Amino acid sequence: MAKRATTPKAGSAAPSHAPASDGRAPAQGPRASAVGGAGGAGGVGVVGELPTLGLDELIGQDAAVGHLRRAMGSGRAHHAWVFYGPAGVGKRTAALAFARELLDARSPGGAPAGGPQAEHARALLRAGSHPDLRLVVKELAAVCRDDATRRSKQITLAKAVIEQFLLEPAALRRAIDPPPGTATLAAKVFVVDQAELIAPGVQNALLKTVEEPPPGTVIVLVTSEPHRLLVTLRSRCQLLAFGALSDEQMRAWFDRQLRAGPPDAAWARDAQWALSAADGSPGAALVAMRQGLARWHQQLGPGIAAALADRARSDLALAATCAALIDERAKEAVEQSPQSSKDAANRAWAKRMLALLAWYGRAALAGGGADPARAVHLIELCRQAELHIDASVQAAAALDRLFSQWATGSASAEPMGLIVG
Repeated sequence: MAKRATTPKAGSAAPSHAPASDGRAPAQGPRASAVGGAGGAGGVGVVGELPTLGLDELIGQDAAVGHLRRAMGSGRAHHAWVFYGPAGVGKRTAALAFARELLDARSPGGAPAGGPQAEHARALLRAGSHPDLRLVVKELAAVCRDDATRRSKQITLAKAVIEQFLLEPAALRRAIDPPPGTATLAAKVFVVDQAELIAPGVQNALLKTVEEPPPGTVIVLVTSEPHRLLVTLRSRCQLLAFGALSDEQMRAWFDRQLRAGPPDAAWARDAQWALSAADGSPGAALVAMRQGLARWHQQLGPGIAAALADRARSDLALAATCAALIDERAKEAVEQSPQSSKDAANRAWAKRMLALLAWYGRAALAGGGADPARAVHLIELCRQAELHIDASVQAAAALDRLFSQWATGSASAEPMGLIVG
């Protein structure tokens, strides 16, 4: 098997991919999409993922793919990674594609291994059933052997899930050996989606495996919130940035979706708005089209546009409308997945709502016809409201404060009293 390096080769990563010298996560820069990414709490799940895409088929992530190609080409791919960037831009898809290549048997010259044994392993990788490739998600709580975890709401990546589906299998030998005379770059690969949902105490438990992994083990942590990973954990991983797609790349992605299968009626009706509001996130565009979020735009757009143009036309009733739309979606999510947490669903959909409101501000700045100060104020208030949501403030209370401050032109740095729900 190829050697594993403990540090990347000099010059192998672009500067933006390297961790800061003090171990802090790099500033993300890319804005949140107006309708949120494909993943998230509350039973929304990953929508429309094409898990068998190869690395070279990813759209808009050439820098990240190039770095992975160089790492594999060196024969010394790092054993721990953090794939970070906006939600819905292909991080998880890239992680799975990377994992398949790491587990694909190669001859000494680098050519794919032939023969029935190698082809059988590739078929398992394409089907997502290769025993040495593990996708670790919070929904595994439903099949966890720990009874308390099985009965709990799926809010975090529980300790029992990390132990059963990552730490324990990592300590075992690989299930499928490469054919004689061939090798793979990894023996086992674990992809942890929404890694920010791992509690700090559980991250500490994971740290020992990341520091001293069993031979041939590769762990990829996928997150849109790298700052929620412990500094000690991030500093031991190779950080790899993924960015939002350009308008041209989004159109290319959408064309491929159309070729993959006939769209439903909502796609044809909502595609143009969804592609714009997604802010370069294919996952967000899929959520918008398949969840019918254009209805949010139809209900809120006129009132927001009027308030952007003239403070006197601010409508405080918009706060109640936003809160009702969030609650409606959260209830639907819990009905579809009873193990999902209503609180987590509310937070997820509240963040989508805030992202949509902030998008109105950015669109107004780009298109003109609105008061720039009003647009900037709305964007900043959305940022503050998201912090309140993260602190367990009820969505209705956070939105009421947002619209009240926007109507009066005020902005207080004082924290809200915690009205949890």
